[in-house]
Amino acid sequence: MKSLLSSVSIVAIAATAWAATPSVGNVALNQDAATGEIVVSYDLAKADAIITLDLIADGTALLTGDERERLTGDVAKLVSTGNGREIRWKPLRFSGPVSSVSARVVAWEAANPPDYLVIDMTMKEHRWYYERESDLPYGGVTNILYKTDRLVMRKIPAKDVVWRMGQPYPDGEPCDDEKDMKVSSSVLDDETGHMVKLTEDYYIGIYEMTRRQYQRVVNADAVHADTKVYPTDGEMVDNWTAPAHNVTYETLRGEQTASFKSWPESGHTVGSSSKIKTFRDFAGLDGIDLPTEAQWEFACRAGTGTSLNSGKPLKTTKNWADANAAEVAWYGNTYGNAGGACCHPVGLRQANAFGLYDMHGNVLELCLDRFASGDAYRATFAAGWQEGAVTADPTGPSDASLTESVGRGGGFFYASTVARSASRVKHIGRSSSNKHYGFRLVCTLPVK
Repeated sequence: MKSLLSSVSIVAIAATAWAATPSVGNVALNQDAATGEIVVSYDLAKADAIITLDLIADGTALLTGDERERLTGDVAKLVSTGNGREIRWKPLRFSGPVSSVSARVVAWEAANPPDYLVIDMTMKEHRWYYERESDLPYGGVTNILYKTDRLVMRKIPAKDVVWRMGQPYPDGEPCDDEKDMKVSSSVLDDETGHMVKLTEDYYIGIYEMTRRQYQRVVNADAVHADTKVYPTDGEMVDNWTAPAHNVTYETLRGEQTASFKSWPESGHTVGSSSKIKTFRDFAGLDGIDLPTEAQWEFACRAGTGTSLNSGKPLKTTKNWADANAAEVAWYGNTYGNAGGACCHPVGLRQANAFGLYDMHGNVLELCLDRFASGDAYRATFAAGWQEGAVTADPTGPSDASLTESVGRGGGFFYASTVARSASRVKHIGRSSSNKHYGFRLVCTLPVK
């Protein structure tokens, strides 16, 4: 391998993210004469931080996604303060020579981490942080690796954004099962539009949790043994990349007891034998949970106010073909595009502006909130919501007698109207399961 640093001018750049509290100093570039590895050293002061690295040679990025897989040391993870922190990189290939090389070391606060979190589903407490989607190795998020052995989570920029949750108030959106597509009073009652604000960003899974990801961590398969996964566009089916389904809310978060009331009374506390507790322990992240309804809808909409997160309305609300819905969702059983009575592998429809797949259709996704309708639902809004008062961090009703949870996003069995961003479905019960329900995980900030 040719020397990267011989007869070149070295430029070292230290950077901090968003004027963060952590500070990086004394950045230096060297090459290990014995191994040929490029060594970047730096000091980290004031606070622990997540560290990312870019190497630039003559204006060209050296660290492609695959080359980032070859980085070792204090990078792409939460690093403790100290001097002489070290990152090593042994290039797979390097053509050289170059006239200048620069290193950009970025320190990110734990409360404001990089946009992508990747969790290894095969090795305990092994995870990486990436600044950009293009930084992910193996060609990015569409690689089957990220649907089986690694879980990709995207940071959602929700902090202090005021937005409308639910349908346009007071007239609603076309979503009834009539040909004229007038909204029904019962549907509008369940999806009353109101203004909401989330006070923190959060990570959410790019995909619905797949069967392989679930099986990797909890050593159990989340699907009926006789359930089929339907082929898509003539491709061979990989059942392992279909959503994990037939998992109950109580299996995921713990059975409600006299001392454990679950969400929202017990906040993000989960049962000691719950699957989410298993995920937390495995990943080393105690912020992992199901999303609240508000987190789910904000992530689904990705800045849109339309029925679909593509920015388009529904063409029809019957089970027959709807071209707009088909772009982003598997829906409607044999009358829509789902082709039969089960789900499809994840990530095959169009992603939204946040890069999230299957927020519409495929399987309904469990949320933390209890289901309430009409006045009981509106009682969870801020006083004065009719005049635009903003509800901050809604948690849904706290009435423990409400035993059904909320399902979001529609699914392969349901008409396109159920796949709308605002649609809310009452789950059959917290201890019940069926093939229509799956889930995706969130991780609250700061990362711990």
